[in-house]
Amino acid sequence: MEPRAVPHPIHLVPHRSLLAIAWAHDHSAGRDLPNQFSLSEDGARFGPVRSTGLPGQTCAVEWLPDGRLLCVYNHRHGEPGVRAAVSEFRADSEWPVQEQKVLWGQAAGTAGRSATIVGSMNLFRFGYPRILPLAEGDFLVSFWCLEEAQLVCRWVRLGVS
Repeated sequence: MEPRAVPHPIHLVPHRSLLAIAWAHDHSAGRDLPNQFSLSEDGARFGPVRSTGLPGQTCAVEWLPDGRLLCVYNHRHGEPGVRAAVSEFRADSEWPVQEQKVLWGQAAGTAGRSATIVGSMNLFRFGYPRILPLAEGDFLVSFWCLEEAQLVCRWVRLGVS
């Protein structure tokens, strides 16, 4: 069976094209793949799918003034949580991470596992990070999480140097 991807919003690549990023999961191996991306030069057709190299799910991005990408994504293995990474954008290969930070986390082993990815989704305790640029050059990152049996929305103000 082919790996499948869950689509996410389309992003504008400054002065060039459209960028689509997706969470990819290999159902036959029962594991997540790094987030995948594809570019469209004409706004109608997307090119080949490539790995970002980011080991996560549900990735949101914002372009930094110097051309790097701020990527915020769910990480569900090892030490699960919402992470931010500043990466160099490369149209034809993985994106080298220059800086990474855990924005919110939970204890290892509490992320939940099931025999299938659909079953695992019932055990998710955080997700869907989004990024909003602020006027001062910082970013507001929001996501949902389960804390002390309460579903809440959290936010983090993030500065990027």
